[in-house]
Amino acid sequence: MDYKTIAPSYNELYAEEQKKKLNVLLSLILINKDWIILDIGAGTGIIQKEIRCTVISLEPEKRMLEQAKGKRVCGKAEYLPFKNRSVDGIVCVTVIHHCNESQALKEMFRVLKPNGFIFITLLKKAKRVQEIREYLKKFNPVIQEEEKDICFLIKKEQVFE
Repeated sequence: MDYKTIAPSYNELYAEEQKKKLNVLLSLILINKDWIILDIGAGTGIIQKEIRCTVISLEPEKRMLEQAKGKRVCGKAEYLPFKNRSVDGIVCVTVIHHCNESQALKEMFRVLKPNGFIFITLLKKAKRVQEIREYLKKFNPVIQEEEKDICFLIKKEQVFE
């Protein structure tokens, strides 16, 4: 998908779909208003408008990121420009299939505080859906299926006990 081209109409096309996925997260975890959440592949910052805490939008496509409000960082999941243990939670909605998932998860765990969480949704139609699903299972996630995605909630303490 060419995100540079669809940036102006992204919210119209995908906002409701993204909110449905976020609602899965909100049904699984209570977000603390004092937390810092990193939204990887934030696009236009749809999630930032729905979560009531500090959200940092990370997005590689500048035209998408320009539409987000608040804290914005141009970057990729595999090379997070943040300090170790600097965020309370990570949201990665319909992005992981665009990444090198092992490098991205390594980086996510690096910047995640102890007792933090990672919420990843994986597009069911992604080419490598089974391979990525099996990879994510090794982190003992809570798995919940949504219409178009498989949702994984990974709690850091369950991985690094």
